[in-house]
Amino acid sequence: LPGNIFKVIVLRKTEGLENLAVKPITQFPVSLDDETPEQRYANFKGLRTVAIKKTGQGLGIMIIEGKHAEVGQGIFISDIQEGSAAEQAGLIVGDMILAVNKDTLLGSNYDAAAALLKKTEGVVSLVVCNPNKAKAEEKAADGAPARSPTPQPPKEPEKPSQYHNLLCALSMHTIITVL
Repeated sequence: LPGNIFKVIVLRKTEGLENLAVKPITQFPVSLDDETPEQRYANFKGLRTVAIKKTGQGLGIMIIEGKHAEVGQGIFISDIQEGSAAEQAGLIVGDMILAVNKDTLLGSNYDAAAALLKKTEGVVSLVVCNPNKAKAEEKAADGAPARSPTPQPPKEPEKPSQYHNLLCALSMHTIITVL
């Protein structure tokens, strides 16, 4: 019946599991739309949901498929156009896109992510996390380190740009055009 949605939960006797033609579900629930992004992506740091109104110029982001040391494989924002809808919505370079309008990007490759982002229209809801930003906020929350009587080594020269840090943290696979 198109348009009607219903959920079925099945309980099986353990003795009959060996005789099943189809193996039992090992992850329960498989997926319920009742889950909020905060529940579904609870293990990601710096999680937030961003609503962006897509214009004729697109979202104003470039994405890459890469691997981050802490969160693993994913789709990351590699660049943001100045004055774009993405910049105005608060997206930053290094954000990992977890979902687009409730469609998860976890386990997706570059082509699937680009196709999904290109076909979106109107107001687009992105669930993103930024492990680098979350780590910086945690350090700031800890406060300044206590002073020690021993002399401190000279400070390191200024660190490279945020974009350079992102590229160092990711092992890049593909860079795409602006979406």
